[in-house]
Order: sequence, then C-alpha cells, then structure tokens
Amino acid sequence: GLNAVYLENHGWYRLDARGNNDNVNAQFIPPDECLAFKPELEGEFDFPEIWPEPLNIVTSFLSGHTDVEKSIPFLPDIDVIKL
Repeated sequence: GLNAVYLENHGWYRLDARGNNDNVNAQFIPPDECLAFKPELEGEFDFPEIWPEPLNIVTSFLSGHTDVEKSIPFLPDIDVIKL
C-alpha cells in the first residue's frame, strides 16, 4: 500500500515508502505526486482516495498468515472487498 501525509501547504499527499533503486526514482516534490510504481497489469488499480485506517480484510489477512508462500492463494482481492 501507499502512505499519505498531511502537509499544511498542500493537504493530503500520497507517497511511496518502498524506496528508490536503479529502476525507481520516486521523488518527494509536493504538490506533484511521484510514486515508485504505476498500475501496469490487468486488474491493478490505484485508488486516489486516502483511507485513514487499513481495511479489515487486509489486517485480517496479515494477522492470519505468517508464511508468504502459503498465504498467496488467500490474498484479498478487490472483488471481495465490500467498501
């Protein structure tokens, strides 16, 4: 997920805390948003709104799985989220 901070002179500002590398150059240049990754695959989405609390479906998933490989079949999908 993305992070967001409230900047007094700009309002809510989304940023990507995953960091830069040779292929990623995300900059902190408010008010311009410069995220590390853009949706590229079919079914990927970028929600522009800011959610102050994580979705229950996400926290339940993270709390209920400790093995990455075994958890993959149970990853939450937008199709099952009831917003």
